Amino acid sequence: MASLDRFGLGLTDIIAVASGDAVFLAHKSRAQDVKQAVDILRQKNLAQADQFTLDHRPWGSFDRLASGERFQVKQIHVKPGAKLSLQSHHRRSERLDRCCRYSPSLRG
Repeated sequence: MASLDRFGLGLTDIIAVASGDAVFLAHKSRAQDVKQAVDILRQKNLAQADQFTLDHRPWGSFDRLASGERFQVKQIHVKPGAKLSLQSHHRRSERLDRCCRYSPSLRG
């Protein structure tokens, strides 16, 4: 079941853009001003200016939950029947935790 955590009532002539970590609203007459909003995000060095947190792949998708200089935390969603390619990295460590009750056992 999908969750309903953002909604509006009585809104007309608006532009609404929502991602997992940000919401942008503007009157449609100011559509050209979206660039100004993106420029403000870039000035503040915020990742939302240039990337979405959700990234789609042939096997499913992943959502970036947190990141830092030396780490990333992602939540992955694998399509039923799809397979992930297990890779090893020499310059970083990876850990894959199964945290969904619907996940089958991970096999490498």
